Amino acid sequence: MSNKISVFEYATKSFLEKFDYYWKEAISQLEVVHPQLTVGNRLRPQICLWGYLSTLELDDIKEHDYSTVANIAVSIEMIHKASLLVDDWIDNDNERHGDPTFHLVYGPQMTVIFALNMIGNAMNRIEKTFSDGVILPHNFYLCLVTTIRTVCDMAKGALKELQLESNDKFDFEKIKEITQLETAEIIGNSMLLGYYTGAKDDISQDTVEIFKEIGEQCGYLFQVLNDLEAFVAPKQLIKHKGNLNLDYQSNKKNLAIAMLYKLANEQDKKRLVDADEETLLKCMKKYNIAETMYLEINQVFEDMLKLVDVNSKIDKSTLWCDGFKKFLLYVKKFAETRLK
Repeated sequence: MSNKISVFEYATKSFLEKFDYYWKEAISQLEVVHPQLTVGNRLRPQICLWGYLSTLELDDIKEHDYSTVANIAVSIEMIHKASLLVDDWIDNDNERHGDPTFHLVYGPQMTVIFALNMIGNAMNRIEKTFSDGVILPHNFYLCLVTTIRTVCDMAKGALKELQLESNDKFDFEKIKEITQLETAEIIGNSMLLGYYTGAKDDISQDTVEIFKEIGEQCGYLFQVLNDLEAFVAPKQLIKHKGNLNLDYQSNKKNLAIAMLYKLANEQDKKRLVDADEETLLKCMKKYNIAETMYLEINQVFEDMLKLVDVNSKIDKSTLWCDGFKKFLLYVKKFAETRLK
């Protein structure tokens, strides 16, 4: 079994080499230099790869050329990067990974136009990949529609967040909906893009639904950990973004804050409406929000593993499922390390 799973590890290494090559090529064509344009954790590209791997026979995986799916992954990562540039400007973040954010270097107007340019280039890359004759026509249509839907959902989520009123930040279901649109959709659709790129036979709607849900839950998991960071690892957040910039102070979405309000008694709910940072942190500790959210993370992770098992019964790809579970465990551990 371990030898079989190592085939997937080999495939990941081969894919990431291709992805890094095409990413550098794509960024060089934009003619703008900034540290924020370098590759990050490559979560979305690897999720895309696993969707693609599900379409291959085991014997074909090691010697396969991953150029096509690497190009598709570059497209989805460009859309993600474009959203981060605009998000940093909206949130007034000063740094990312120790470097001044894009809008501080180039200004807000350049940031918006450059982000639009990145999205346009992402679409062009998908079209060019199809023009090379690798992706089946119907699958190309699915890739294009999925990418367009991703951009629309992310923009819709951002608009909903900008329109949040003071008390809306306490509405857990509303915050979860925005998270679904802004964060979870792009990860879920990354997996679908990989699947559509590699599929040769009829598309399985059961697999589509499972892959989308797995990706969305993975995105939700990451957002929970991201929202906890300000409260359990503030030094790490300051190192990452240059300031603490609590979402609480600017009517931004934060699942941890919404969960706190959901669990608080009536007296504390009234205190939270106009609470300062000290009161907020005390309430976080009083209601064990970090522990509650960790439990939620573990439940989401278990749900993802169950979905993988369901998919193994659909297409009988037991070895792929074992490899993908190992990858999901790596993703969970990677996310948790940011909070330690």
